[in-house]
Amino acid sequence: HRRMNKIGMPVQLPTVLAKEERKTHLPHARNPLLLYQEGVDERNISRVIPNDIQFDGNQNMFVITGSNNGGKTCYVKTGGLLQLLGQNGLPVTAEEKAYVSIVDGMYTHFVSPDDIMAGEGRLLNELRRVERIFRKATPYSYIILDEPCGGTEHSEGARQSALILDGLHKLGCVVYFTTHLHEVADMVDNGSYPAGRNLQVEIKEDPESNRLIRTYRVLPGKAT
Repeated sequence: HRRMNKIGMPVQLPTVLAKEERKTHLPHARNPLLLYQEGVDERNISRVIPNDIQFDGNQNMFVITGSNNGGKTCYVKTGGLLQLLGQNGLPVTAEEKAYVSIVDGMYTHFVSPDDIMAGEGRLLNELRRVERIFRKATPYSYIILDEPCGGTEHSEGARQSALILDGLHKLGCVVYFTTHLHEVADMVDNGSYPAGRNLQVEIKEDPESNRLIRTYRVLPGKAT
């Protein structure tokens, strides 16, 4: 907390709401762990890019597309970390009028190496982990799925992703789902998930060098 104040990163105690409120608002949220990157201090705090994190009972499923190393994983980790800090009475790295509604559990899936000892490839390992999430999650849970269903060919990955999102949408919990499978984002655009919304990490082209620049900003819409 003292380090955050020293370098000028906004920190505040959010209002904590009952889980039945089903809404969280973290304006200009920053990942506090990025403070410990080499070279981050009060002179270049702008290196830690802020993004809004917000959901409610009507819009609580977010599919995030975009290039590798564009900030998708950092964004979903920021939301999860600040949710846990806030509902446990700790300050969050967000700006004014932040609030969080309590969640009864947080369940995550991040890519892990193949479980060779168990004789499992990536897809089977991932599906087992997702199955455990379904056994425990409730409508008041918070779920982060980072690149699931990437351990198989494209069409099967899209099919498995659709099955997972169908189940979670019916459950009604908060879901952040990062993917390279654009078919999944298309399903959100087509209205398959009324509570869903597409997000994308921004990429800009430098007109002088023709190089792509990652801004680490998360914007509405699907990546193209």
